[in-house]
Amino acid sequence: MQDQISFNRWRLNLSGRQDWADTSTAYTNLGMSSESDNEKFTSRASLLYAFDNGISPYVSYSESFKAASATRTDPSGNTLDPSEASQYETGIKYQPPGSNDQYTAAVYHLEQENVSEAIPNTSFYESIGKVRSRGLELSATLRPTEQLSLLANYTYTDMEYVETNNETQGNTPYAVPRHMASAWGKYEFTNGALNGLGIGAGVRYNDSTWGDEANTFQVSGYTLVDAMLEYDLSMLSSDLNGMNLQVNANNLLDKEYASSCSSFRICHFGEERNVTATVSYHW
Repeated sequence: MQDQISFNRWRLNLSGRQDWADTSTAYTNLGMSSESDNEKFTSRASLLYAFDNGISPYVSYSESFKAASATRTDPSGNTLDPSEASQYETGIKYQPPGSNDQYTAAVYHLEQENVSEAIPNTSFYESIGKVRSRGLELSATLRPTEQLSLLANYTYTDMEYVETNNETQGNTPYAVPRHMASAWGKYEFTNGALNGLGIGAGVRYNDSTWGDEANTFQVSGYTLVDAMLEYDLSMLSSDLNGMNLQVNANNLLDKEYASSCSSFRICHFGEERNVTATVSYHW
C-alpha cells in the first residue's frame, strides 16, 4: 500500500506493508523439527521540499522485516527469530536549474535486531543481538556534454554490535568496509565512423575489513577496474533496428584479492576477470 501526496513544493510519500512468514524445518538424521509463524507490519515515510533553486532537502523513515532462512537454525533445530530493522535518513538533493546534473548527500542511522551468525565449527546459527550502523552517502551524476556522462559515489559506514550476548559488543561485523567509493564514465559517439558506439570505464574501491567477529585481524582493501562497450546494431543495417550489443568486463586487470574472511581459516577470493556479452532488442 502506497500513497504519494504533492502540495505546492512539498512531496510526501507514505507506504505500508504486511508480511506473513511460515517456516517448517526438519532434520531427519537428528530427529529434530520446528515450525515458526511470524507476521509484521512495516511502514515507510518520506518528506521532501523542492526549492525553485534546485535544492531539495528531505527526511525519511523506514522499517524492514526479514524472516530467517529455513536452513538457519540453532543447535536445537529451532528456526531463528526474524530480523527487524529501522532507519532514519536525512539529506539534500540538488539539480541545477536547466541541467541534468544531480548531486545527493545523505546521513543515516540504522538499527537491526535479531542479527544472526554462524556458530564456529558447526552448521548451526545463533541470534547474537543488535547492530547499529551510521554513515554518510555522497553521489554525483554529471552530463558535461551530450555524449559524455559521469557518475561518482562514496559511502562511509560506522557499524558495530551494540547489544549482544557474547564478547562481540562494540566490535564491527566482519566483511564490512568503512569506506567505499566508485567512479564511472561513458562516452557515446554520435557521428562519423564510430556513430552508435559507446565506451565506458570505471573503478571501484573497497576499504579493508575485519576478518572475524572478534576483530583480531584485517583483510586488505582492494581497487578494481571495469569496462564496457556497446554498439547500436541498427548502424549496420536497418533490419537490426532496436538491437543493441553490449560487452562488459568486470575486474578487467584480473586482480587477485580476498573479498572477505569470517575467521583465520575461512576466507573468500574475489571474482576473477569475467567478460559477458549481451544482445538486446527493444521495440
